[in-house]
Amino acid sequence: MLFVPLSMKKNILLLLIILSMALHSCWDKQGLTVDPPAHPTYKLYGTITRQSTGMPVPEAMIRVTMTELYQGEYLGPLETLTDSSGYYEFNELYRAQYDVRITQRLIWLYDGAVGIIEYADKEHNIRITEPVD
Repeated sequence: MLFVPLSMKKNILLLLIILSMALHSCWDKQGLTVDPPAHPTYKLYGTITRQSTGMPVPEAMIRVTMTELYQGEYLGPLETLTDSSGYYEFNELYRAQYDVRITQRLIWLYDGAVGIIEYADKEHNIRITEPVD
């Protein structure tokens, strides 16, 4: 049997208490939680222009519909209007594949698809081809 003097036992106990307090303090300073993080979201943005002139397409309705989910939760179709410079933006989209439909004053202009594949915001500029009369 190993004999450890009482003073040494007290020193070991004191060292363990100090070490425990230091570790607890480091944990608190990091602000760690036990809740799992939410799925990250990304922005899809771009400009809609006419292929023939390069001019912006203002007040076009852009509708994105999720078709294949990579991460997150399924979202219903989302819509937004372009501004006067043809710019549009969707916030808080998950990594997924989306169908894109563009109309202006109830006239169909474009159908396509875009994927948010990378872990980053996605710029998606679209040039509209006008129908031939």
